[in-house]
Amino acid sequence: ELLELVSRSPAAVGIHDKKAWLALFSRAAAIQDPVGAAPHRRTGVGDDPLDRFWEVFIAPNRISLTAYQNIVVGDEVVRDVLIRSELSSGVTIEVPAYLIYRTIEESGEARIESLMAHWELRSMVRQVMAEGLAGLSTMVQLGWRMLRIQGAAGVLGYARGLFRGIFGRGGKAVRDFAAALNARDEKTLAGLLDGEETLIEYPAGVGESLHEFLSGAGRDLRLDLSGLTSAGWWSSCVFQAKRDDVTHRGVAFFEFSPKTRKIRSARFFWNV
Repeated sequence: ELLELVSRSPAAVGIHDKKAWLALFSRAAAIQDPVGAAPHRRTGVGDDPLDRFWEVFIAPNRISLTAYQNIVVGDEVVRDVLIRSELSSGVTIEVPAYLIYRTIEESGEARIESLMAHWELRSMVRQVMAEGLAGLSTMVQLGWRMLRIQGAAGVLGYARGLFRGIFGRGGKAVRDFAAALNARDEKTLAGLLDGEETLIEYPAGVGESLHEFLSGAGRDLRLDLSGLTSAGWWSSCVFQAKRDDVTHRGVAFFEFSPKTRKIRSARFFWNV
């Protein structure tokens, strides 16, 4: 049911049905797309920020989504996808992303409470600018559209994703995490974490300290990663974890502390 709910979002985007798309979200829903940019959050006061999001990023473009993995854990749905956007300027871009939806029951029906889209804004800008004058025209058009519909705050909030975040340092830390886990190097693992309060959720929804993890679910676990992406203060990836004859495949999200640049939480999603 929850996978069907979130699947209706790209379906509505694909046929430009704004009314159906807006109806999927709860009264206090928030969209952060991409993670690192300022979120668009409904407050019930004034114009609908999700409506403005649609008018800026969806209305002028043709957008399709290819899903490689769909994972449902509790009230959350994770999708490993490729987003293809044919922009109004004629430029086409393809962006790999990890989407995490949190759902809620509202008025007896399931609704999307939040959407966090993990993809690299810097990489997208480089992809657009590689198109030369057409790419430059695209960025100018987007900036003007954002300014007209969302105001200066919208432009600055979106640009925040270009300058604030963990970026490449996050990917290195996640790779070091996997290497230390595979080597059973608890000291190195502890040094990568933002203190003893850091929780490792393996699986997502079950939080444990490092020591609890290593003596339980993480004992003798071998972790392989691919598709690392960093957005805002998060790094995410596809993982394959194996212990004895049991293998888990899914998507992992690592959150970093803006203060220490160390891992604040690690969440591993797979279909149980």
